[in-house]
Amino acid sequence: MQGKYVTLWIYSRGEAARDLPWQLWRMVEDAGDWRRLLWTDPYDETRVPRFGDLTHWVGFMHGGDDPKQFLLVADNETGDIAGFIWFNRVRMKESAYGSIWMAPKYRGKPHVREAGVLGLRWAHEIMEWPTVYTITPHPDVRNFDRRIGFEDVAFVPKLCGPDVWLLKHEVSHG
Repeated sequence: MQGKYVTLWIYSRGEAARDLPWQLWRMVEDAGDWRRLLWTDPYDETRVPRFGDLTHWVGFMHGGDDPKQFLLVADNETGDIAGFIWFNRVRMKESAYGSIWMAPKYRGKPHVREAGVLGLRWAHEIMEWPTVYTITPHPDVRNFDRRIGFEDVAFVPKLCGPDVWLLKHEVSHG
């Protein structure tokens, strides 16, 4: 799917660059965003941190219990990867949970909003999920989600540690 600022590409192992998981890992590592991105995962202090290391990341991307569908967000002007969107907890033709991560240089730019809107369009039109949920402990993410059409469902205190908001985005396929 292509917009004015970004294009979404489906990540498929065996179709994308062999080092793409490492490229995405490097982007998040350089941004120092592991605790923000993997906020539901337990953090165990070790001499050399394992939290957010490459093994942790690949396990997150390709976790067998809850496989994820990744969309790469490419900057239309440069062709660079600007971020990624993923969907998990998929219930075919019913719902999925969606999340987005964008590189710091794109935050506050129209690329982020467009990526979110295109990601929802992909979820609803291509995957035919009438409902997309998202859950976050971050007030700024909740505000972003609401700006692209999500509605609050619940505020849940102390889920997985922090207080979180559950939001949903719905369309009818009638």
